[in-house]
Amino acid sequence: CRAAVICTGGGGDNPEFIREQTGYTFNEDMFNFAIPGNKGDGIRMAWEAGADRMPVRIEQAAGFQGLDELPPSVPNIMLQPNLLVNLDGKRIMDEEQMQNTTFTGNAIQIQKGAIGYSILDQAIVNGYKKKGLDVVNFVHHVDNIDDFEQACDDIIADPTNNDVVKADTIEELAEKLGIDPEALEETIDEYNDMCESEDTLFYKPSKFMKPIRKAPFYAGCFRPSGYGTLGGIKINDKCEVLDPEWNSIPGLFAAGTDTCTIYGDSYMFLLPGNTMGYCVNTGRFAGQAAADYL
Repeated sequence: CRAAVICTGGGGDNPEFIREQTGYTFNEDMFNFAIPGNKGDGIRMAWEAGADRMPVRIEQAAGFQGLDELPPSVPNIMLQPNLLVNLDGKRIMDEEQMQNTTFTGNAIQIQKGAIGYSILDQAIVNGYKKKGLDVVNFVHHVDNIDDFEQACDDIIADPTNNDVVKADTIEELAEKLGIDPEALEETIDEYNDMCESEDTLFYKPSKFMKPIRKAPFYAGCFRPSGYGTLGGIKINDKCEVLDPEWNSIPGLFAAGTDTCTIYGDSYMFLLPGNTMGYCVNTGRFAGQAAADYL
């Protein structure tokens, strides 16, 4: 053909491509969205046609697993700014920042097992039911959380569940999470003490400091996540595909996720939809440039 535009959406549905290009292992230390059919074929075609190889990344975020299939009360409560610990039972960040899943992803990605656990008690759940959630945003919001307890029980009853835990004591909770009970109890005791005064470890605002004392206790697992792969094909401002010497390859254009290198390794979560904005606009630029070329 006289001109071609590559817009194939990256390789988020190809575990081999993800491991080869990013070093992550899908469903082990990376739980990105895997849109069916996004195998990275367009990127490979461009490379074979002489395009320069740009880094392929999964922009860092964090996910509560199975979020889209769960009753929304569960992830929305687990995403609230309550105590977040790692597998050593240690607190790892100012939990107010959990609403920006990019910050959470960057924090837990360097923890043991690349895992973080959000911990809360029944008193916190009751407070949310009575007064509403602490934080909502354009992406994570829900009107009714009354089914939280039943939803958790249903999830826990599923033998494939590894991400929601419920226990009558902190010791039992720690054992179910694979955390040393003494370490977790020490962290919670310290946290509860700071709830009475101020957070002297991460300086979380006092309005989000809620003690963990009333059984049952709940924990939800967060893991590294993202919206698929980004980048791979070098382009210029006309969406012409470039070779390693920055020369355009005649008649070859690319747009969207296959070319997106504007984030580095961290998604700009403060502006939801910005990846789509990049795709829509570069697609327009590529279409105009291809028409001008013809």
